[in-house]
Amino acid sequence: MPLNKWTICILLMVLGTGCIEPFEPDVEETNEVMVIDGRITDTQGIQTISISKSSPYQNPHFQPVSGCVVRVEDEAGNGITFLENDKGIYQSDPEPDFLAVGKAYKLQVITPEDKVYESEYDSLLACAPIDHLSYKLEVQGTSNPDVNYYGIRFYVDMKGSPEESRNYMWTFEETWEYLSYYNIQYIWDGSVFQDYTPQLHGFKICYLTDLLENFQVGSSSLMGSNEIRQQPLHFVSNLTPRLQEQYSLLVAQHSLSYAAFLYWDKMRAQSGDAGGLFETQPSRTTGNISNINDPEEKVLG
Repeated sequence: MPLNKWTICILLMVLGTGCIEPFEPDVEETNEVMVIDGRITDTQGIQTISISKSSPYQNPHFQPVSGCVVRVEDEAGNGITFLENDKGIYQSDPEPDFLAVGKAYKLQVITPEDKVYESEYDSLLACAPIDHLSYKLEVQGTSNPDVNYYGIRFYVDMKGSPEESRNYMWTFEETWEYLSYYNIQYIWDGSVFQDYTPQLHGFKICYLTDLLENFQVGSSSLMGSNEIRQQPLHFVSNLTPRLQEQYSLLVAQHSLSYAAFLYWDKMRAQSGDAGGLFETQPSRTTGNISNINDPEEKVLG
């Protein structure tokens, strides 16, 4: 899936307060199932696939599956192998000409127990560029009608050609500036200690970058033209310190096939950032991976 990246920076302070009261449902646990998570793009660099078993609702954690043979193949039978660089984490750095727009690929995983899992073939589609990024102040409600919280919502505009994909996913990497939480008394310049003075304020400025787990999807398949306008993206709440100084959001735009769009749209609905009494209830979302010798086995991915 090709991608385009834009960065938008803001300098903003948003005021307000909010409170969220957690609710812990009584969930009946099921047997562990295989979870295969990965996304292949034509962007040069490391491609990553994680393989694990599902964990209990009351104790969510990563349960890696080690010792698998992981391979991605095109329709001609050419393939690349992913090596396990950490428990359950398999990576490969393919040659630039292997992953190309217009070609279809499938994933194969063979476990130490000789179980074989395969995905359906999926095509890499041409990706339109990001046209414009913007943000707006937003007030979000909670399950308590007397409590709201404030923040900003980012939006994207996209305009593609008829030959480019009509289905997209957006992923995010955030960076924000903050001041050191600790008082500085001395500064080491490499040879001697200096007393800290207000003129050395820059030494208190820090930056933190984080790859976000949330994502958004959108489609122009029902539109006359291949355009998406004011697609809501990531929301940043003032309940965190991220907006106190400077904030930057790096947005990556990925093209999707229609089948992949439907899958990720269901996943987005399950993991949406808006909670409440009437939100979508959890359910199993079936992907395009199955056990080729036991199609009835439940597989997530």
